[in-house]
Amino acid sequence: MKIALLADTNFGARNDSPIFLEHFMEFWEKTFFPTIKERGIDRIVHLGDFMDRRKNVNFHTLNQVRTRFLEPLREMNVRMDVTLGNHDVFFKNTNKLNSVVELFASYPNITIHESPVVLDLDGMDIGLVPWITKENAQECLNFIRSMHTKILMGHFEINGYEVLRGVEYHDGMEPSLLRNYDAVYSGLFHCRHSKENIH
Repeated sequence: MKIALLADTNFGARNDSPIFLEHFMEFWEKTFFPTIKERGIDRIVHLGDFMDRRKNVNFHTLNQVRTRFLEPLREMNVRMDVTLGNHDVFFKNTNKLNSVVELFASYPNITIHESPVVLDLDGMDIGLVPWITKENAQECLNFIRSMHTKILMGHFEINGYEVLRGVEYHDGMEPSLLRNYDAVYSGLFHCRHSKENIH
């Protein structure tokens, strides 16, 4: 099985700018969809911040996401596992009310993970963790400490990593908490980079 990893699609970014939205959609249509067809990818794991705005949704943005991103994935029989990011949740202290469930739970090819879970990807177990809040912090940290998978994925605040190019994040969990994994993949950080086992 081949999978595609996505994170921080942030649909509705820049105050629902139609220019940014069109730029995003052109990427899916001209680059991403042809690539996953060419490579035989039929599973996506999305690491949070599917939508950009925590409190509301713009109907034009929603229409474009549905017709130009989600419907093509369904037509291609691509399954998508989505965990939650900080932009997906309405309240800051809980994941219980979130845009992904409210807007996309009816899609048969989308599975939304609001709690830590082990995904079986063709016989390979992967730990998947949602946005860590005050309410779920102990559950998520226990999951991270006790998992015996080689790979962990989520939407993590990690101290010492670049949240934007040249801007280091100085908060969140210490990287040492994640050292037992062969590889850790995280959303939240809006520039691609790797340091030790964390990407």
